[in-house]
Amino acid sequence: VEGNPLSWIDLLGLEAEMCYRLIKFRLIPGQHCFIRFNGNDSDTLSFDPDGIHPDPVHQGATCRKAEGREGDDCVKQEIQKCQKYNFFRNNCCYCIEQALKACGQYITSRQWPNWPINPGPQLGESGYKR
Repeated sequence: VEGNPLSWIDLLGLEAEMCYRLIKFRLIPGQHCFIRFNGNDSDTLSFDPDGIHPDPVHQGATCRKAEGREGDDCVKQEIQKCQKYNFFRNNCCYCIEQALKACGQYITSRQWPNWPINPGPQLGESGYKR
């Protein structure tokens, strides 16, 4: 509950995190996004040209806790809907954003990787902050 038990409640300890790391091919700028559950590096999901699977290279990633409702099962189900990976649009991050959004969770736009290609929450969406 991030040191504030009166404002935040995580009864079951379920928490999704949006994580990102530099793309393996450093010639192409950007970050690769994936989801980590409950701070467990063995419990991740990634979207890349090979589809949806555990993230293979999570070492060195930066992770941000999602705000909103808890619901790992919801996020795991929603990420399975991601299709048509596009390397040049960094839509791995968009896939993560949409899965979190569908489950009532979000990462604030100030923390979103690959902005402005994949800008994160926009004006009028949950989690939008200037």
